[in-house]
Amino acid sequence: MTEARKLFDDALQRHTAGDLDGAQTLYRRLVKSSPKHVDAHTNLGLVLTQQGRPADALPYYRRALKLKPGYVNALLNMAGALQRLDRLPEAARALESAVQAVPNDAGLHFNLALLRQQAGAMEKAAASF
Repeated sequence: MTEARKLFDDALQRHTAGDLDGAQTLYRRLVKSSPKHVDAHTNLGLVLTQQGRPADALPYYRRALKLKPGYVNALLNMAGALQRLDRLPEAARALESAVQAVPNDAGLHFNLALLRQQAGAMEKAAASF
């Protein structure tokens, strides 16, 4: 097992166990040592969002998407961070990109519809349901 894989597995284990500070430390270390590790960027963004720091999470989601355009996990998590920041049009665009990447995912369509409803775009929301 590579060092990067071990570090990611350890970070993911802490993350899953609810140790967000420990996971954040390990994800940061991994992002520094393996800057092209897409899941490390995505999961660091998720940890920051879960810690109530969605604005700090956005650069990590963007980096993940630069490394792997259309990466649904990054798009979905970025949409959640943008929604927490009340940046609903940007969140909708992220979810629309996720739907384009995986058009048959009913959950993505549902989340997009709810977001559009929250933003007051009722006609677009109805079309997404």
